[in-house]
Amino acid sequence: YENYRPKWPEDLPLTTYKNELKNIVKDIPNRMAFIQGDRKFTWKQFDERTNRIANGLLDLGIKKEDRVVINGFPSIEWMEIFFATQKIGAAMVNMNPRYMEEEFKYVMEDCDGVCLFTEDRWIDLVEKVRRDLPLLKHIIVYNAPGYPPKEHPADPIYRDYEDFMGRYPATEPKLPWGEIKNDDLSQLYYTGGTTGWPKGVVRSQWDICGNHKYGMVDQLADSGWDGIIDNIIDRDFMRGFAALVAGTSMGPILSRTINILGDIISRSDLLKNTLPPILKSKGVKKLVLNSILPRIIRTTLGRILLGGGVRSSTVVPFFHSTAFDSNLGQILNVPSTSIYLEPSHPLDAKLLLEEVERRRLNFVSIVGDASGIKMLEELDRAKAEGRTYDLSSIWVIFNAGARWSAHIKKGLLDYIPQAWILDIYGTTESGLASAYISGTGTKEKTESYTHTTWDGFGEYVGRPGLVIDLDTKKEAKPGCKHAEYYYGGTFKGLGYWKAPEKSKSDFITIDGWRYHRSRDEGYVDENEKFHLSGRGGGFVINTGGEKVYSEEVQEVILSHPKVKDVAVIGIPDERWGEAVTAIVELEPGEKVTEDEMKGY
Repeated sequence: YENYRPKWPEDLPLTTYKNELKNIVKDIPNRMAFIQGDRKFTWKQFDERTNRIANGLLDLGIKKEDRVVINGFPSIEWMEIFFATQKIGAAMVNMNPRYMEEEFKYVMEDCDGVCLFTEDRWIDLVEKVRRDLPLLKHIIVYNAPGYPPKEHPADPIYRDYEDFMGRYPATEPKLPWGEIKNDDLSQLYYTGGTTGWPKGVVRSQWDICGNHKYGMVDQLADSGWDGIIDNIIDRDFMRGFAALVAGTSMGPILSRTINILGDIISRSDLLKNTLPPILKSKGVKKLVLNSILPRIIRTTLGRILLGGGVRSSTVVPFFHSTAFDSNLGQILNVPSTSIYLEPSHPLDAKLLLEEVERRRLNFVSIVGDASGIKMLEELDRAKAEGRTYDLSSIWVIFNAGARWSAHIKKGLLDYIPQAWILDIYGTTESGLASAYISGTGTKEKTESYTHTTWDGFGEYVGRPGLVIDLDTKKEAKPGCKHAEYYYGGTFKGLGYWKAPEKSKSDFITIDGWRYHRSRDEGYVDENEKFHLSGRGGGFVINTGGEKVYSEEVQEVILSHPKVKDVAVIGIPDERWGEAVTAIVELEPGEKVTEDEMKGY
């Protein structure tokens, strides 16, 4: 890790996950932190459970910077394991349960994983590869929420999660290596992209934790959030905002006050004519979004006012940084109550909408049409059957990982008119790079991103994206038809694990600012908005947010004895964005049906 360790400014405040959780517990110990099914934990209870796991890991001999792998879908356990690793200075590694044997083994070997936490439903896969992993010394199994328990083999390498936790004290772990610092290793976050094998993005404690706390609000302010102020005045958003604060400690007072203000503004011609120009002015927006709002959110006052009152649900798997970073941002900035579905995978739209109604959810994080179509279909089905869902609590729907169709957005907004749809544009390597916000009154609902120049509001924040003209190799101008987006964002990964040449080519410095180059290409319209067309190279298919490497699929099909040649491409698909599609040429005289080939 010393090859990657960043040189942060000496005046950076100590902002680690361990310290941030400690501050939350100190301010709001008895507010609700996590809910899944019938299980509920306050921040104090959550903190004690993570202490037990952290103490257990130390007893197993897990050292600072050792890699601890999590294999599962969104759950309270996932978050407990993550925070436990951060408390002792170990590095969390994400694993995709959908991986086949070779992919699973590759990630374990590449990260040098010494400890694996896994949902019990993936035991069979783990059993197939664990004997080929000499560094793997401990496997701790927890029940996949919403599924029947599955026994693990009677082998000393296995431990039961709850039994393991129960053996250790709930006191803060004492570390032989001292305090965890901003520049210490936090995560190896594996991501797909344009190569066949996943790459581990190296992250320090500050990369996510510090930048979320000191940079996320500033970055959002400069990449689309200022449109909120414009639209609050232009339409009846006040009631949606009132629903958001209703669950806070001062909720009844704040909610009532906001509704009264909304009524006064809507009924007064004088206020409607004088307030909009004032509130929409650049000076006022800069003051609110870059001074007042961040300072409220980042302080003890913000935690006391909002903590536990804002409720969010992430239905995207945590092995995608889209979901995990979004959830962490809500925890670190608000902190919100995180509510996970049971079961969390595959997505059950009916269950999600019932949870929105039952738990009064304010934020929902999804991935493009793959989630949006399911939600819209269930809403249409309920309408046809005379059923309704009370979705009045929803404030924001986050989307990242895949583009989604304008008509799906519009369909959801017809059912949830008070909501905002926030399209987040970024990568695992860059974090949030830009954002596009649309609502009921938004004229343009297609996905596009404004390329803006950083104004220098944030003290520790980097620049947003840079658009390069691929013909001139200079910064793109309006009307550029062939451009590439260089990601800036609130943080940049430190490089790819064990891949110095790839790190050098993809993490670049221009005029003193670091960017991540992902080869995303598109064009710039006359209004300086960058429109994403796709990833250069043509070998990656984005199907519902999952990145499928064409050549990997081709290799499998070519192994079929009746196949002479094959090309694998992505074709437009209503639900998945792109469908993985094989064009197969058979050997002379051979016959294979479509179903046979899919089965193979």
